[in-house]
This record gives sequence, C-alpha cells and structure tokens, in this order.
Amino acid sequence: MKAKLGATFLAVSMILASTMGNSLTYAAPSAKVQAAYTAQASFAKQFGLDAKSVSSAMFYDVNNDKSEEIILSAPSKDGYGPWVSYIGIYSKNGTKLLARNVESEGFYSIRRIKNKTYKNMLALVHNGGSGGASVSVNTFNNGALKEIYATDVLITDEPEIKDADQDGSDEILGYQLYYAQETRSLSNAEGVYDKLVYKWDASKKKYAKIVYGQDGIKDSQRKKVEAINAQQAMKVLQQAHYKQINMPAEGASGNMRKSLQSVFTYNFIYKIETEGMINVGNGKVGPAYLNSDDFSLLLPAFDASKKATFKLSSSKQSATVTQDIRGSFEGEYYTDTYEATLFKTKYGWKVDSFKVLTWE
Repeated sequence: MKAKLGATFLAVSMILASTMGNSLTYAAPSAKVQAAYTAQASFAKQFGLDAKSVSSAMFYDVNNDKSEEIILSAPSKDGYGPWVSYIGIYSKNGTKLLARNVESEGFYSIRRIKNKTYKNMLALVHNGGSGGASVSVNTFNNGALKEIYATDVLITDEPEIKDADQDGSDEILGYQLYYAQETRSLSNAEGVYDKLVYKWDASKKKYAKIVYGQDGIKDSQRKKVEAINAQQAMKVLQQAHYKQINMPAEGASGNMRKSLQSVFTYNFIYKIETEGMINVGNGKVGPAYLNSDDFSLLLPAFDASKKATFKLSSSKQSATVTQDIRGSFEGEYYTDTYEATLFKTKYGWKVDSFKVLTWE
C-alpha cells in the first residue's frame, strides 16, 4: 500500500512540476514583448515620464525594411488635454531610431496609413478646432519623419483612414461644411456637411481631394449651372410648389429635408423645420401648411400661363419672379402680389424665399 501511495504521489508531483514548468514558459515574455518593454523604459527615461503614461507599443514596419518597428507615444507631463506630446520609434530590438518632443505640434493620434507609392507610413491626426481634425501623412526614413501631405480640417473628431475602394491605397475620409449662399443662415451645428475623401493618385504621387455633395455625386463631375431664364425659373417654382403639397403630411423628423432639398435652399427648409412644423404625435412631425390653416411657408402656385415679371441679378447668382396670384379663403376670393427669390447652387437653381408685396 505504501509503495502504491508513493508511486501515486510521485506521478502527481511530476504532473504538477510539468504544469508549473509550462506555465512559467508561457508567462515568459517573448523577445518582441521584451524589446517593447526596453523601448518603453528608454522612452520614459529620456523625457522623465511616468512609465504608466507611455502608450502600448504599436508594431508596424513604418520604414518598409521588412521588419516591424516599435512606435510609442505619451501625453504632456503637465497632464492637460488628450494631445500627444512625445513620439518614439524604436527598432524591433528596442534600439532608438527617433524620439522627440512634439508638444508644439499638438497632435492627438498616431495611425497607420499606406499607399502604393510610399508603402507603410504614419498619419498624425491633429486638432483642427471646433470638433475638427486634420491629417499629416509622413514617411519615416533614415531616422527622420517627413511630411508628404497635410489635409484641410475635416469635420470629425477622428477621421477614417482605410482602403475604402480596395485599390491598395488608404483613403482619408471625413466631412466639410457646405458653405454656400443657400446655407448662409445655418450655424455649424445646424449646417449641411459634404463628404470629403482624400484619395491617393499614384500617377501624380499626391492625394486628390474629392468632395461628394448631398446627392452622392462628386462636385468635380457636376454639370455647370448656367444662368436661369424666366421660363426655367417658373418651372422651378411650379416644381417646388408641387413638392410641398404632395409630400407626406406626417413623418419622421428629417424626412422633409430629403423631400424638398432638390428645389428649396437649405435656408428655406431650415426655416420650415424651426418655424413651421407641427408635432402630430407618435414621434412624428409634419409641416404646418399640410396640418393646419397656416400657409405662411407654403410657396404659392405660380402660373406659367399668366403674366409675370422676371429679373436676373447682375451677378447672375439670384433671380426674382413677381406675379399676381388669385386665391380664396372661406369662399372669398383675393389677389396677392408675390415675389419669389431663387438662388443658383451647385445642384441647380432653388427657391430660397417668397414674400407678399401687395394684397387685396
């Protein structure tokens, strides 16, 4: 019995020893991880940083030598803001290749980016103010970062960097505010944003800035919008009136903009959204002119068969149409003189406003 117990104890001891040995082997850091620890310690020591503030290592072949480098960063020692104030690039063995203070540049994110010409690079995402960011694209060779391109400010906290079209080069994606006469009354918070894409052009070895409008079409592919004449202006006015009276009387907030944005300026649509909407319940809203007797924001029915006065501005960027329009209310007929103003936009001519000049 003693011999049997002894054999059992010996077997269990061997299993435990084997298990502990495997555990210790598994826990030992790899050469890659050890090199990262070395780089982090060196980085923290050089700038007098708290080791806990140093970022996790990014392993990335940034100089395209077929070997991953170790990329580190750390915020300001003063502890203000999310800005990256120190950047370090180390070899796979933990040897310093670059380590410097970049506090004056105030960027807050280091990202991977690549294209067919320069291969792997670094994108430094900078604070652009007012909720925006810009991207600086940099190569790393011979121990130096070299900027090859810098974007405008994109309206996004963190621009997307990815190969969206699967062409082998990463694009930089974000948004920009649509500044135009038709959006002149809107603040940044209320504004209209175009999609912005920076796409690598391998033949020209630079990024091309591409703007997509609200209709999904590239601005560079739009047909030129010519000056408008009286007949064309009347057609736009009739289309706009038709769109208003034939849209759903109720729906989700935001649906109206999609229904009317091809014929009305964003200024006019915003005015309806803020001054002429009714809550019809169940989370739905609708324009007052389809849910009440308030027709103050309903464009009147201009008539192409009747006399009208057309005037194109000297800049050819706006036009007015004036016409006497007959209407009725509670069985009584009246005639009002209306003037509608149209704006030239990148999408075509749109109705921006209308007013009553005289009434009976």
